[in-house]
Amino acid sequence: MTALSTLPPTYAKSSALHGQVALAPWTPSEDGGLTVRGGADGWPWPYEVTQRVTIHDVCVRIDLALTNLADGPMPAGVGIHPWFRRPLEVRLAGSRVVPSNFDPAAEVEVVAGPLDLRRLRPVPEGLDGTWTDLGEPVVELLWPESGLRAEISLRSDAGRCVALASPGDIEAVAIEPQTHLPQGLRRLLSGVPGGLHVLAPGATLRLTTEWRFSR
Repeated sequence: MTALSTLPPTYAKSSALHGQVALAPWTPSEDGGLTVRGGADGWPWPYEVTQRVTIHDVCVRIDLALTNLADGPMPAGVGIHPWFRRPLEVRLAGSRVVPSNFDPAAEVEVVAGPLDLRRLRPVPEGLDGTWTDLGEPVVELLWPESGLRAEISLRSDAGRCVALASPGDIEAVAIEPQTHLPQGLRRLLSGVPGGLHVLAPGATLRLTTEWRFSR
């Protein structure tokens, strides 16, 4: 595991948030999807990620698939990071939460106070955590000025959780479906639930989100 210690942090005093391909260029494929390959830069396993966006009527479906191209098992996790403009009300059907995506010591706790988003309401400013133990629909959004609504469902081959960030200096809220909790590698190595998934050679980890809109 020595090579893993060289992974550069995304932010100062933090971990390698958002993964290796967050800013990498993706290549269009002949079947209409997008593909990117990753590995190196402190990560000793090569892999490939494909993304496909399908729009049908009022539903947007986003399929992500990560395939291990290495000869041995690889820790794996995927997620997406969309932002939604305010004013916005959110209901997030998670009964437990990691209250900080930046604090390595943060652990899962029962939602309470500003972290309890199980009722549709404006999101408090300054949140940046990850919710788990999810119900259905996982997330409901409402733009009160237009009356536009969205319901988000989430499926994966591994875990299901949703990160949410509401920085006070941005007129938007990030809602991020993903397969693992923060500090995913540490959780995996420690045997703590919510860590990265161990992907066998040639195996694929999938994450599908569906976004259904209405007025």
